[in-house]
Amino acid sequence: MLKYSVGLDVSSKSIHGCLSTIDHGQKVTVK
Repeated sequence: MLKYSVGLDVSSKSIHGCLSTIDHGQKVTVK
C-alpha cells in the first residue's frame, strides 16, 4: 500500500507526505 506511492510520489507529492507518517519506519521516497 505504501510502496505504490514510490511510483506516483512525484504526482501525489501531498499524498506521499501522508504516507510518510504511516510509513515512518520505511520512509518511502523517490530515489
